[in-house]
Amino acid sequence: MSTHSHACRFTVRTLSDPHQRLLNRAEHVLIGLSPFNGYYKPHFVRELVTWAHHRFSRIDVFVPGWEAAHTLTGAGVSPREAVHRARRATKQLRNTAAGALLSCGESDPRLRVHTSTTLANRPAYARLHDRVRAQYVHDPAIRTACRETARAAVETLSAGEPSEAQIDLAVSYPLAELPLILDSPGIFGVESSVVIYHREMEPFTPLILGLVPTVRPVGGQGFAVVTSMPPPITARKPR
Repeated sequence: MSTHSHACRFTVRTLSDPHQRLLNRAEHVLIGLSPFNGYYKPHFVRELVTWAHHRFSRIDVFVPGWEAAHTLTGAGVSPREAVHRARRATKQLRNTAAGALLSCGESDPRLRVHTSTTLANRPAYARLHDRVRAQYVHDPAIRTACRETARAAVETLSAGEPSEAQIDLAVSYPLAELPLILDSPGIFGVESSVVIYHREMEPFTPLILGLVPTVRPVGGQGFAVVTSMPPPITARKPR
């Protein structure tokens, strides 16, 4: 791990002092990428991966899998079109992230780019995914957090307030993400890990901070909001 000029292009904000200490430890980072919102353009993904490479000892990247199509169907897109759009968008994110990791010296970058489908083969993820799905049925706090996250995702893709049926279709997306903010150290075989995203995942904040007693993050789990800084304004030289 080394310092690099890319670090000045991003601002980093954690949600608590323990998360800040995990960020300072810089053992492992999981970069969360999201399709459809226009934020993760190829040049931004490349810069983010490069920045993370110079700050953390190890990088993994998460890109949504089949659940991305469910979000589109929740927004009213036909299933066939939703699958097509989701495959195209997530493939671009995976390829861009893998290319950036390769440029950073990762010998087999595709082993560092994951979806919920590939992570389902990891017992730690599969067990926790089963657990949060069960808690979603029985725990009002988990259910509300997941449904509000799904609601916000559908709202960005459709006009008007989503119906409960639309949220039902899209809720697989937050359920697939939730294990990653609870135990990415166990899933990726490290002592500590920081999940980074471009904004605070507000419905999940109580879960991230360990305020929901039924499902708490492990001790080595951190979260940080990482956003790009605007380029400096260069003063014009007088003529």
